[in-house]
Amino acid sequence: MIYTQQRHLSWHPWRRAVALLLAALGVSAWAGPGTLNISTQPGDAQIFINGERRGSSPGAPGQNLSLQLPPGQYLVEAMKPGAGGEQYGRRMVFVSDDKTRAMTLNLSGRNTAQAREEIKRKFAGQRPQITMVAIPAGAYDMGSSVLAEESPVHRVNVPVFEMSRTEVTFDQWDACVANGGCDHIPDDNGWGRGTRPVIDVSWHDAQQFVVWLNRTSGQRYRLPTEAEWEYAARAGNRQAFSNGNCLPVSHANFDASERYADCATGVRRKQTLPVATLAPNGFGLHDMHGNVAEWTQDCWNRSYTGAAPTDGAAWNTGECVRRVRRGGSWDGQAEHARSAYRCSGHAMERSAYVGFRLVRHAAAKVSQAAPLLDPRSQDIQRMAEAAPAAPSASRCG
Repeated sequence: MIYTQQRHLSWHPWRRAVALLLAALGVSAWAGPGTLNISTQPGDAQIFINGERRGSSPGAPGQNLSLQLPPGQYLVEAMKPGAGGEQYGRRMVFVSDDKTRAMTLNLSGRNTAQAREEIKRKFAGQRPQITMVAIPAGAYDMGSSVLAEESPVHRVNVPVFEMSRTEVTFDQWDACVANGGCDHIPDDNGWGRGTRPVIDVSWHDAQQFVVWLNRTSGQRYRLPTEAEWEYAARAGNRQAFSNGNCLPVSHANFDASERYADCATGVRRKQTLPVATLAPNGFGLHDMHGNVAEWTQDCWNRSYTGAAPTDGAAWNTGECVRRVRRGGSWDGQAEHARSAYRCSGHAMERSAYVGFRLVRHAAAKVSQAAPLLDPRSQDIQRMAEAAPAAPSASRCG
């Protein structure tokens, strides 16, 4: 289950009183909470909003669970336990001011108990071997003028660090599940597990993997900062991609069926590939463009204007209920795989488009980043901002 709850702006009684007074005077007041009507197929399922139990869907057809929620984006999950296994469904939904939105979640079966036992039989006692690549220190111009989210371009000094050669795989994740470090069993979307990049993991799930890996290895792994990620993706190149201004399908798994700039079109594979299938960049890192979009440590900020770090550290202020994603996915176009492209996702969102990779850094640098928190602890709740999340400004993942 999800471990973090989004704190909401409450519709205070004094705001209602002011709204009524303004209405009596013929003056427009600010909008109120929205209404979300939830039904499930089948019915009588437990409903969770951002990880918090909020009731059950009615069992009778045509009825729904009606909830009033402040404007913002929410993860809606439904679970129906049964003797034959659990049925489950989830969806991200945006609730608008004073609007009513209806949604139906179609639940599908998943025998998590059986899957967990199979994973334990295969991976019990194993610790994943993470191949790290040394990334040299340097300075570079971060960002671009292509999109507002990528500007302004600014100089960043990055100390030496290590980055995992590939994205974290299903085998590596399942070892965490088998040995009690990770609770969530991600769906592989029918493509297979093994050395494919793990998908269906949230930012908080990735943090749980990091906590377990550090505890079992004695090392200090973490998610890359956004500045580290772009520096590693560029590998010294200021062009759109690490290998130039066009992205060949021999270097990246993305939707190449759509033309980008003056570049040739290519194949659209429609699924992830096993990691390291395609050629690496100049630093020896695979799949920095495409395959899966990757979570970074940073909170979401809509541009670099303001207090964007210039020393390679994570930006730990902003819309922290959302986290930065980088690299584009198997389903994204070349535009979304550019080294400078940045977007965000709700920290609790899981999808078939998003995974992560790791960095390992000197102790002095790690101390400047956000602390590594166990997502099962109450401390993780402090990472959410008081305001509800806004939708991403551009396509992500």
